[in-house]
Amino acid sequence: DWIKSEIIEKDRDLLPTTEECGKYDAITNRIIGGAQTGIEEYPWTALLLCANEKGDIAINCGGSLINKYYVITAAHCTEENEYELFKVRLGDWHITEDKDCDGHLCGLPERTIEIYINNILRHPRYNPRNLDYDVALLRLKDRVEYTRFIKPICLPMDVSLRGKRYDGNSATIVGWGLTETNQLSDIKLKATVQIIYGNNGKKFRVHDSKIYATGNGNDSCRGDSGGPLMIKEEVNENKNWYLIGIISYGNLNNTCGTEESIGIYARVSSFLDWINDTIRT
Repeated sequence: DWIKSEIIEKDRDLLPTTEECGKYDAITNRIIGGAQTGIEEYPWTALLLCANEKGDIAINCGGSLINKYYVITAAHCTEENEYELFKVRLGDWHITEDKDCDGHLCGLPERTIEIYINNILRHPRYNPRNLDYDVALLRLKDRVEYTRFIKPICLPMDVSLRGKRYDGNSATIVGWGLTETNQLSDIKLKATVQIIYGNNGKKFRVHDSKIYATGNGNDSCRGDSGGPLMIKEEVNENKNWYLIGIISYGNLNNTCGTEESIGIYARVSSFLDWINDTIRT
């Protein structure tokens, strides 16, 4: 047992402490139209950049920074097609402006960084047909330095969180509404979704490594593929944001924007051992 405890402690050393992860000191926390984030909110949000043979660059999916070298995303976002995934952008808020300004708070030009991806590591059980185990880790070429605009999110490593299912709980998604086929917003958005138990009477296949959630209005369509499903938890008197799901696919019943819309998320607690093994090597 002591050997196992020692290994767990070493694993935790590779991940940020609760003093570093899942926190931000936002000067503004305003919401415009019920969806827009403040410039400093959710600083772990990442954008995945792809390029084609002509050199055209596109933003493909989202992701979440989990430590100084890794971003986690959906495995389907890393599949090869006309565009090849090559970079991660961190610290962005307004994706079409060179300088972000939220009221009197302006992001410095160097606030947003882009880092080349050194390696793409998909879960070994990832199934592209039904998107089971839809999770991948992106190993960055350079070390990320945390700033007020770039910080990691916590993973539910604590024993008290590993087994939680969160059925019936509210959770937060954040992103620019990016999917493989459309782009909905220039400014990072946030929305609340409700986690449901199983398929909640709907006619679709349920997998234990997935989380199912519904949104009101178009909330469930505002996240990015590969982006975070988050919940705020208190562990050992520390309140932090934890990554509990990765946006896998939504609009399950082609009902985006209605109360019937269901989003499917890869359940992060199902992959913690794989994440630990991967970032340790």
